[in-house]
Amino acid sequence: MSYIQFLGAAGVVTGSKHLIHLDGDGGRALQVLVDCGLFQGQKEWRERNWQDLPVPASTIEAVILTHAHLDHSGWIPRLVKQGFHGPIYATAATIDFCGILLPDSGHLQEEDAEFYNKTKASKHHPALPLYTMEDAQQCMTLFRPVNFGEIKQLSPLLSFRFVRAAHILGSSMVEITVTTGGQSEKLLFTGDIGRGGDELLRDPVPVENVDYLQIESTYGGREHAVRTDADQTVGRLVLETLNQSGKVNRAALSALAWRRLEQGGTHVAAATEAEVLLTGRTFDGDEARALGLCSRSVPADQVLTTAVAMARDVADHAAPLSVAVSKRLLWESWNRTPEEVERAETS
Repeated sequence: MSYIQFLGAAGVVTGSKHLIHLDGDGGRALQVLVDCGLFQGQKEWRERNWQDLPVPASTIEAVILTHAHLDHSGWIPRLVKQGFHGPIYATAATIDFCGILLPDSGHLQEEDAEFYNKTKASKHHPALPLYTMEDAQQCMTLFRPVNFGEIKQLSPLLSFRFVRAAHILGSSMVEITVTTGGQSEKLLFTGDIGRGGDELLRDPVPVENVDYLQIESTYGGREHAVRTDADQTVGRLVLETLNQSGKVNRAALSALAWRRLEQGGTHVAAATEAEVLLTGRTFDGDEARALGLCSRSVPADQVLTTAVAMARDVADHAAPLSVAVSKRLLWESWNRTPEEVERAETS
């Protein structure tokens, strides 16, 4: 019997894993996993990351990845540890991002285990990481790039193509064609859907004439609002919160910095920009000298413009991303030719 089994993002919004099982016409079955994400959030959800899949990992032929965010990709090293050794298909930009995110996730897993062992705060002795940085780096050898629109035939039973989703750089919907008993049907897995009119990302591509649509409920019952300046919106909300003596979750710093990276930033200085955006605080003394900045005060009504200026100042003192990722950002965002990328990087 052929079926789709939802192993994550069902009842929760993280841990996306969708197993497609196809019985062959007299041949062996085919099993493909669409996305392979970490469960995040509450402890009861995170504990699911330690559970085995209902099928042996070695029986899964391939993974098809919609995009690089950890709730869609972060369980891949664990899958490989359990015996998966097939190809992982993704767009080139998604592979570049996974090359950053997955090893970093492994490093954080190791730090967590070290902390629990040091403080004896875990019931497990010793506490172990879900996977390590080395595990994540090794799994990158299984990634295979597939261009948008290219039809990839995995077997006589199944082919797929990536369609632009405009969620982050490289993000895609997956259109899968299943052929059994001489008949073909199309399935569309949307992953996370972005909006049109983005300054850098090309618009989502409409897909028609599908037989089955799988869309996560986070997006299934709403329309995206009219496009506004994200920095202005975030800045306004933060300032309103601070003016009411409210609290701003500092974890948003990394989220804002990552958004800067997604939108084509090439320096870690985005984190400093996010810091100013959220707090409007003054950099002075040793801290300012360490950053190569002059002492300055940031009035509330100038937080946004000062944030941009400070990011430019810090850029000369921050470590740039790898050349490969920088070029991929430029190519994917604006469809630049290699020659145009070279000129942009030296300008």
